[in-house]
Amino acid sequence: MNINKLLFTVIIIVGFIACQHTEKTEERLEIINLQKSNIFDQIDPDFRDVLYPAMPINSKYQEYEKSRLEKFKNIPQLDSFRIVSKILDKDLYYLDLFKKRLISKAELLDHTKYVHIDSCLMLQNTEKYRFNAVFGFKDNKKIIIPDLNNNFDFEDDPKMSFSSDSIYSFRDPISLKSIVAQNFRYQGLLNNKLKWIERNIKVYPDDNSIYKYMIEEDVKNKIDAKYVVMLLFEDSWMANKKINEIPYNIIVYGGRINKYAPILFKPDSINHNVFSLDNFIYKLYDTVKVNSSYYVLDSMGTDLGHLYISKLLADKGNEFGRRIGDKIKNYDLKDLQGQKLDWYTSKKEYKLLDFWGTWCKPCKELTPALKDLYNENSDKLEIISIAADSNIEDVQNYVSSNNLNWQHAYIYLKDYSVPIRRELKVFSFPTLVLLDKNNKILIRGNSASFEEIERYIETN
Repeated sequence: MNINKLLFTVIIIVGFIACQHTEKTEERLEIINLQKSNIFDQIDPDFRDVLYPAMPINSKYQEYEKSRLEKFKNIPQLDSFRIVSKILDKDLYYLDLFKKRLISKAELLDHTKYVHIDSCLMLQNTEKYRFNAVFGFKDNKKIIIPDLNNNFDFEDDPKMSFSSDSIYSFRDPISLKSIVAQNFRYQGLLNNKLKWIERNIKVYPDDNSIYKYMIEEDVKNKIDAKYVVMLLFEDSWMANKKINEIPYNIIVYGGRINKYAPILFKPDSINHNVFSLDNFIYKLYDTVKVNSSYYVLDSMGTDLGHLYISKLLADKGNEFGRRIGDKIKNYDLKDLQGQKLDWYTSKKEYKLLDFWGTWCKPCKELTPALKDLYNENSDKLEIISIAADSNIEDVQNYVSSNNLNWQHAYIYLKDYSVPIRRELKVFSFPTLVLLDKNNKILIRGNSASFEEIERYIETN
């Protein structure tokens, strides 16, 4: 180690607090024991939580990424190939950038909220937080070699071969049944400790991926867009437990089992085919209301076998939210003429927020039912249809030709920063949100929830 590198190592260690080996105090925590299971045996998860694209890295830290690629060994002879990667622990990624002096301490701390950086962590090898694979072509076949043990060496990993015309898709679960699940390990932070995390994954090519348009924007060029491996996480950790005497279904799942992991915390009595699961998806440190009590999802056990929750003495929730029972904000919306839409102040008994798009077949299939619902209940129901679309003229033409005589707003399809879309976490279409006259959420769901919404309006 040269003197400059040694000096920098000393500085970064001094800059953080010393190693701490504090154990979790369990007296005030309730422990939920978790059992490993297949997520698809439990729920139909949002693809964004369990399906990740691994692709050639396009990063502004080109020299850093180049040095990573040089570490890989025993890549077989292929007609063409790329090393594809997916970051699975962003905190370790930013820590690695800091240790390589590519970002400042302030940037590190800004990116790693809730993470306790100490000198022990600074000294450990923290570079195995990604999924890596070789994806190439040989004799008209697609070849994928995943680095399952994360040792930067492909000699001891399975060589998966797919015919050039093979079709695998998350949209078609039957097509994925023939793919053998693999055991994969990577480094992650659990309770601020560096751990090896063992996962069950399926790896496959998908030329028409759900992520296709995002991939085309993220890779360097169209050629790299051919070298994309889909990474499907099938495992989860679940429990059925009574909280305040109410039976709950609790599932921890997703590709990132850390502070980003989705946690389903749903009463058993709720049918998720009617109510959107999004109503019951939380993350660590979120507050969950159970009857009149509030619990914080405190932490995961480092063996992934336990979830710790703590009861609050008082309501620590926000005034506004996105779940059933929460009040939503007065979001700024513009109508189809670009003028501010006054939708929040209506004192009709109900408001129905309808997130849709002209490109969305299930949305358009719902149009006749929405028209009937509005025509039969317009004295007590206000519908606000919010189109997420690429062209406002397409929306205007559809609304006009179908005589949709209620309020309409427009947001650009690819603008995910729009507050009403971001804060209400509208990721799929259609999304239906029924509000009362005080703008509290009564029902939230999709087209499968429509009959429940219709019945609620007509019987109350």
